[in-house]
Amino acid sequence: MVFILLPWLIRNIILTGWLIYPFPSLDVFNFDWQVPLNMVMSERDFVIGWARNPGTQFTSVINLSLLDWFPIWWQRMTYNGQLFFLSSLAFPIIALIGQWTRKITLSFAENAVIVTSFCGVLFWFFMAPDWRFGV
Repeated sequence: MVFILLPWLIRNIILTGWLIYPFPSLDVFNFDWQVPLNMVMSERDFVIGWARNPGTQFTSVINLSLLDWFPIWWQRMTYNGQLFFLSSLAFPIIALIGQWTRKITLSFAENAVIVTSFCGVLFWFFMAPDWRFGV
């Protein structure tokens, strides 16, 4: 994970001055070239809105709750996208239950991959659920 995340984090810092751009909650640095906070928050809102409801009405879903924007997002997804999303959530849960009931045995590395992938899917879903951001 270090070999993947570290270059990405360094790239973000060099290009924007932010550890994770556009994620204004992690304001760790104060560089001269740092993108101003109001621009970061605006970019974050545009990314979230467009990922939830692309098109001219994307700003209307930025501040909606999960129960309000999820049906709009779900209806716009293709059948394959819905299936992939559900399997991305179900597989780690099935693997956890399988290990708990001792029907599946997974190594530490396999568990690390599953947990990391699951956290990535959750982060993607809550931050910007558009396939191009999840890939």
